[in-house]
Amino acid sequence: MRSATQLGSQCFVDMCICARVSNFAVLEFSSLQTHMFVTLGEPTLVFFRLYNPMSFDVLGLSLYYVYPQSAAAYLHKIQCFCFEIIHVQPLESVELPVLLYVSTLFNRSNTAVSVLLSYVLFIK
Repeated sequence: MRSATQLGSQCFVDMCICARVSNFAVLEFSSLQTHMFVTLGEPTLVFFRLYNPMSFDVLGLSLYYVYPQSAAAYLHKIQCFCFEIIHVQPLESVELPVLLYVSTLFNRSNTAVSVLLSYVLFIK
């Protein structure tokens, strides 16, 4: 893991973002940003896309995890689609936003500064 990146008085966290479908591989679920530098304390918008190429409706539920676990306490989601049922019609593509920020206290802790934010979509 790398150390925090600092530019002037601003600190950044190196964040990798990924998405996958757990149990129905035909759906396409991906993050539109796979890597970004997040400024500590500032809101950041990340987009995910879900595409249903099938001829029938699909319902899903998304969960997320943060690695390393010690970084999870500093990542705060303001708006997120996780823990909500997502309904996608046949041949529909849906963009799913996540608005988050990483606390400025993250820089003062001894946790790693590279963070993985990963979403898993479970199909019902």
